[in-house]
Order: sequence, then C-alpha cells, then structure tokens
Amino acid sequence: MMSALTLTAVQAATGSQTFGNTTVGQFANYFSTDRDASRFQLTQNGVLQTITVYFKNTGFNAKAAIYTDNNAVPSSLLSQSNSQAISQSGWIAFTVPTVSLTPGYYWLCVVTNSPNSQGAMFATSTNDHAWKTTNYSNEYPSSFGTATGYENAATCIYATYTPSVSGSTSTPTPNPTPSPTPNPTATPSPTPNPTATPSPTPTQSPTPTSSPGQTLSTFGRTNTGNFQNLMSADKKGTSAFVAVNTGVLTKISAYVKYATTSGNMRAAVYADNAGSPSTLIAISNQVSLPSTFSWVDFPFASPPSVTSGTRYWLALIRQTDTYIMADNTVANNQWNVNYYTNGFSNPFGAATSNSLELCIYGTIQTSTLSSTSNPTSTPSATPTPTLMPLASSTPTSTPTPRATSTPTPRATSTPTPRATSTPTPTPTATSTPNPNNRTPFPIAWEAPNIGGTSSGISVGNSYSDDSNLVLDYNNLYNGNPSIRISPTGSTANYGRECDGPWFAIKPGDHIVFTAWMKTTASSNGDKTPWSGIRIGIDFYAANGDITGTQSPDGSVWTPSGGWPAGQTFVNWGTGTWTQIRMDFIVQSQYPGGQSGYNYSPGQMVTPTCIIPWVQVCTNTDQGQGWFADTQLYINP
Repeated sequence: MMSALTLTAVQAATGSQTFGNTTVGQFANYFSTDRDASRFQLTQNGVLQTITVYFKNTGFNAKAAIYTDNNAVPSSLLSQSNSQAISQSGWIAFTVPTVSLTPGYYWLCVVTNSPNSQGAMFATSTNDHAWKTTNYSNEYPSSFGTATGYENAATCIYATYTPSVSGSTSTPTPNPTPSPTPNPTATPSPTPNPTATPSPTPTQSPTPTSSPGQTLSTFGRTNTGNFQNLMSADKKGTSAFVAVNTGVLTKISAYVKYATTSGNMRAAVYADNAGSPSTLIAISNQVSLPSTFSWVDFPFASPPSVTSGTRYWLALIRQTDTYIMADNTVANNQWNVNYYTNGFSNPFGAATSNSLELCIYGTIQTSTLSSTSNPTSTPSATPTPTLMPLASSTPTSTPTPRATSTPTPRATSTPTPRATSTPTPTPTATSTPNPNNRTPFPIAWEAPNIGGTSSGISVGNSYSDDSNLVLDYNNLYNGNPSIRISPTGSTANYGRECDGPWFAIKPGDHIVFTAWMKTTASSNGDKTPWSGIRIGIDFYAANGDITGTQSPDGSVWTPSGGWPAGQTFVNWGTGTWTQIRMDFIVQSQYPGGQSGYNYSPGQMVTPTCIIPWVQVCTNTDQGQGWFADTQLYINP
C-alpha cells in the first residue's frame, strides 16, 4: 500500500560515497517475505562497506545483499549481510563483507521474515524494482533466479562504498585532507550528489557566438540537472526564468531525448501572470528528437523580444514520450494536456505544478556598440546524474506494489445474490469521461505468466487467485487483445478477480473508472442481476483495506443500510462489448467493510489509496468474462 511519507535526507560518512535511494520515498513498500531488489548505477570503482535500508515498522529480522546486473535483470550474488533484528524504524545499516565494485548497474536487496514488514519506495519510469517469493532461511542464493515480478519503482535502499583512487569515472568527492596550497577562495566544480549516478554523459552545450555589434547571453537552467524526468506525449511542460538582458530570443535549448519512439518537439515562450504561464508569445520551429541525451536547439523563425528583469515561461510540447533532465530540488514546473497536432494553446491554460525545474534555457541576442563583448558562459558539460529513471511528471509514475504482499478483498464480503427471474437491463456504453481533456492513468493489471499489452493494459505478475487470466487474441477490442477471466475449476464461492495498481487519493478527489466488458452465457443458466463481470474499487489506509465499492456512484456497505442496490455488472450472456462507468467523489471517511477487511465493520477511516479491480462472479459458474480499455481518471 502507498502512503505519504516525509522526505528525509541521509548523509554518508566522511570519505565515503553512496549509490541508491538515500531519501524516504512517498510510497510504502510491503516487503512481505519476498527478496526485494532495486537497480541502481555505480559510476566509479569502489569497495562496498554497508547496505542501508529504510524500514517503516519493526519487530522482525532482515538481511541485505547486492547482486550483479545482467541486461536489467538481477543476476549473481556479490555479498550479503548477516541477519539482524529490526527493533527501530528508520534507516538501518547492514555491514557486508567488503567487495570491490566496478562502474555499472547493481541490484541492492533486502529480505525479511515478516509478511507485515514495510519500507518505502519511489516511482520510476522503468522496471527498476524486482521481487522473488522466497524462504528467509535460504537467503541469499548465489543466483537471483527468475523474478516473480517487476514494477516501475525503486526501494529506499542504498550502498555505502569507499571510492578507489584509480579508474574513477566521475568527479571524486574532495579529499578532506587539505592540499599543500589550498586556495580558500576557489569555487570547486559541482560534485554529483552521492545519491545520483551519471548516465548518460552529456555533451557540451552550444556556446553562443557573438556577431559584430551583438552580444549573446542565456537565461534558464544551463546545467544538466540531477533528475531524469519522463514527459508523456501530447502534454506541454514549462519552467520560468528571468531574462538577464533586453533583446531578441533567438532560440530555446533543452537537454532531451525521446523515450522509446522517435518523434518531434517544439518549444515556445509564454508570458508570466502572477507566477503562472499565461499568454503565448512565440513558437519555435519543429525539431526531431535525438535518441541520446543532448542539448537540442529550437530556433524561432521570427524571434520575439524579451525585456531584462522580466519573467518568462520556456515551454516544450512533444509528439512522443520524451525524457528531459531536470533539477528536483527546485519547484518551478507546470504542465497540462495539449495535443501536439493542435499546437501550443493560447493562453497556457490551467496546469498542474511539480517540484522540479526543467533543464531548459533561452538565448538572447542583444545589439551593442562594440563587437568585442564576451558572451555569458554557457552550460558546462557535467555528468547527468540518473540514479535511476526517476518519477515522471505525469501521473503515470505511480508504482504498483506487488499483489503478493497486500491484502486481497475477499468476495465473501459480496452480498449474497438475490434470486429473481428478471435480469437487470444490460448497461449501455457511456461517453469517455474526459471533460477537461485530461489523459487517464494507465492501469497496469496484474496477471500471471502473460507478457505484452492488452488494449493499453500492461500485464504483469500476480497472485494465485488470478491463475486463469488470459491475454486473448481471439477476442479483440478495437483491434487489440482483451484479458479473459476464465473459470478456475474451483467450487469455492469467491470471485475471479484481477487487481490493478495502487493510486494515491485524498478526500474530495473526483474518481472516474471505466471499462469495456462482455461475457458468455452462464453455465448454470444464471439470470440474476448479481452475476457476470463487474468493476470496482477498494479503499485503503495505513492498516490495509477499509472497504470496497462496486456501485456506479461509489456507494459502500454501511452498518445501517447494508450493501447498496446499484452494481456495475455486465450480466451473463452479454456478447457485445459494453462500457461500465463509475463516477464519484471520495468521501472524507468510509466505514470498515462487512467482513474480510482490515478495519472493524463500521469503523470510520480516512482513505489514502485505491485499487481498481475487475471480477467475475462466481467461481461456481463456468462462464467467461472479458475486459479491455480500462481507464482511471483522478480529478478529470
């Protein structure tokens, strides 16, 4: 389960350096008893000393280890700690037998002997987090083996090492011993933060070249930052800077590359209005994105004028998913949905703020009386610290905690179907909820032993109750395979369920959840309205699941009213694709569910997370259900 945690910086010992996550992430990581591994990059030779893990709770034993990397997969064991009792929360260091490390990627691991053990993690844009179901007493094996699952996240864990003098590939931390001729006024070159690692190495940014009678200067962020930020397609993002001179803005430059698919990008400049981007001033020419990080220039066909001391917003709009380097210690970024084919909107429009500043700058040409003016120095080539592909500026960065370590809503809490000979009307399709032109969150559905995508649905690993999920190429929705929930063969009276990822929410949030579904006929001739395939959402807080809803309006079970009448079923025998929609506002508190939940029935609890799900009821029926094109909107 994800829960908000305080960001806390951790300092390495003097003379040592670290690689990994040294701050506390905003999401909880349920270690369970799995071997938990996260991938990080080391940029210089060193000797490993300790591995440090953040624990949110206590009362169990734990061990730490480090594995080599083989094409983004954990491979061979290098060193491991002894088992130690976790008697206090926070950062716990594990001493490991020293081992020499060379630059490259490594997997830092932790395992506990408690299913209730918790840590913290960050969202990332790639599968930097792996886990494997294991037995604590057998840890750690010499080979990691095939992981049970992967997700776009990274655990709050880091390694401390002593840098080797030879073979260093990054700027070393200054030696604490003073040199014979120290210069107290000298400004040292920036040393990469020990929690970040350089990848890739940036190239020198273009140097403004002055023509006779002209001076070139830059304003904006001219270094390559410490944070690799994923910008999704069809969105525009911007950061604000103050022009240092009066003149014409000849170009905007950004440190970017495309993520997976080549495409184009444009830049623009917006005026500032009370700290937010407002009126569009000018749009650059279109430029193709590179496959590797580099400074890309976006020239203006008609350069606009800028005034010294005035704040401007330098913006980018992209045709494809794009990485841009940023600084995540500065809150200077706003973004919103803006389809590339529509061009930059004017005005900028309502936007979401992020705690980062893009590596983007503008070049100003100023007319002078002299041709010998020296241009302002331009961005220097510094390592691009990418500790890991870090959280996206879009909501897609939310990580998906493994289902094996989280409680699963039990269908025993579902009300017993009432016998009736009159089926409820088949739900009809509704329009896609996108009133403000916002993009929905993708839902990474959990399903075992299936690879690929289904109607935009990422399919990963899951738990045993989902053992009969199938990526079905014979039942397509809009040309894409759907996910089939087949019979399990069990006679148990519980729903066949497929769970999505965790999404952080708060009271007052507007939730819209839609899915297209269809069914076969019931094998039992079931015509009741409480059967078929349905969607729903479970609410969670610190101790686990509070309750769930399968009602279109988000209604839940209450001690006084019982289960609400409305349901989201597509009943048995619905052979055409039918869309179901849930649309509701998150309440300030929810009563604990009737049974099978982690809070007492009726206990009022404030929710912090939700999990969307799709379920076929019941397992006594051998009918099949399909779902596709699931979309979840938060505050659309």
